[in-house]
Amino acid sequence: HLRTGATTVMQMGVESDYVARMCEEVGLRAFIGESYRSGEWFTPDGKNVEYRWFEDDGRAAFEGGLDFALRHRNPSGDALVTGFLNPSQVDTCSADLLRRTRDAADEHDLLMQTHAAQSYSEFHEMTRRHARTPIEWLDDIGFLSERTLIGHGLFLTGTSWTNFHGDDLGLLARSGTTVVYNPWVFARNGIIMESYDSYQKHGVKVCLGTDTTTQSMLLSMRWASIVTKVFEHRADVGEARDVFNAATVRAADVLRRPDLGRIEVGAKADLVFWKTDTLTMVPSRDPIRTIVYYAEHSDIDRVMVGGRFSYENNAVRGLDEASDRRALQEASERVWEGWPSHDWASRTMDEHVPLSYPEFETRR
Repeated sequence: HLRTGATTVMQMGVESDYVARMCEEVGLRAFIGESYRSGEWFTPDGKNVEYRWFEDDGRAAFEGGLDFALRHRNPSGDALVTGFLNPSQVDTCSADLLRRTRDAADEHDLLMQTHAAQSYSEFHEMTRRHARTPIEWLDDIGFLSERTLIGHGLFLTGTSWTNFHGDDLGLLARSGTTVVYNPWVFARNGIIMESYDSYQKHGVKVCLGTDTTTQSMLLSMRWASIVTKVFEHRADVGEARDVFNAATVRAADVLRRPDLGRIEVGAKADLVFWKTDTLTMVPSRDPIRTIVYYAEHSDIDRVMVGGRFSYENNAVRGLDEASDRRALQEASERVWEGWPSHDWASRTMDEHVPLSYPEFETRR
């Protein structure tokens, strides 16, 4: 993240205490949520998605997530780490678990995030269970609010993805819920938001995320802008200024941190310093357009968080990046080797995801 110019991230998953320690060591501001859910999905045949429900409805994991969030409330904003509540997905969380989350968030003034309207299977599963869209159901149980973030919020009524009657955008707008759009990771699978400008015209708050590899806000801004223009068949939508705001001031406001995402008196000294003499940064008449449409990660010179440089001289503070890269490759190879034990059909990784040039397999 620091190498790609991010000064604040929102991270969800497991091992939150470890993630928090690492963020503090390298100097990365982070909102972290320990994930929990009522059950998990699986496929028995590669066609159907089924669910395996936990006996305790995810309550023990919820208590762990709440404990982490309360230990990192950070009301002053001076700490690097702030906790939030993270029920994983709308289709893997019961109404009771989500209501517990909402009540705890209200009581302790915490943000909460879940995944909803993120896939065909989830959308149709929720309409099958409840005769309600994922967004309608979340509204019914009182989960949508100003403190709620929804990733990814793409499969909504009124879009070609669902061709379903309703007013999901209106529900999101009236409740003050924020949609976190991750354009690159979905666009590479042929899925886009319909559309970024349309959501905003309906009054829906939208900010940008990165999701999985590569965790680059430069790519997120660029793809958010370009796919919006392509979808709308217009050049005057998805403007550089707007996607830049979605990655900075708008995201900071959603996190209820008016001291982040901007350069002004009273704001935290979280700054990205750019090289202005590279081939991708020159010529530059409008630096915002230059950054959104042309800049590369190599154009980032230094990154400051809280008045201290976390990235400079092509290195992240406190990391042995060569060692970390080797460890990442080795860990990935262990996952690939063990892939058959996780796949419903016991396929190898090469069978499941063939190489771009399979003949290379015989030579590596």
